[in-house]
Amino acid sequence: ETSEFDFSGGQLKPIRYDYTRNIMGKSKQAFIAFDYGSKTLQHQDGTSEFIGGTLDKLSYQYQLTLDLANLASSERSSNTFEYVVADGDKLKNYRFRVAGEEVLKTPTGDILTVKIERVREHDSDRKTTFWLAKDHDYLLTKFKQQGKGKSFELNLESFTLNQ
Repeated sequence: ETSEFDFSGGQLKPIRYDYTRNIMGKSKQAFIAFDYGSKTLQHQDGTSEFIGGTLDKLSYQYQLTLDLANLASSERSSNTFEYVVADGDKLKNYRFRVAGEEVLKTPTGDILTVKIERVREHDSDRKTTFWLAKDHDYLLTKFKQQGKGKSFELNLESFTLNQ
């Protein structure tokens, strides 16, 4: 999964998104190219329109970490974030809320994290929560998703910090 983007004024501006998965004989490929002149997306399903500020399925994650970093230094009172995300020919609204801070015990030691929850429709059975390391550029430290008899969790085991 890759995202190519420009960055200006604290806002990411996607140029191209590519996704390839091949697991146990099942493969999936997707791409989105952003054409800002015509405000259209080229993707595997054809062409569709988008609105300003639209992100792709990877760049919104980077934008969220930037917004979290700026939250501490801003006068902003809201602890929610919303992003328009291009997913093929659809534009989806992703909403998140800061649920607080939590210290996680990891193999690398205790890490202070910001706990983020995805805000979904009331009839959704899925719950997505992730923890981002506050003192390490909001590195993903833990991810948990639950829903309809399926759940999975990712946990940080190690990382290298280059300075």
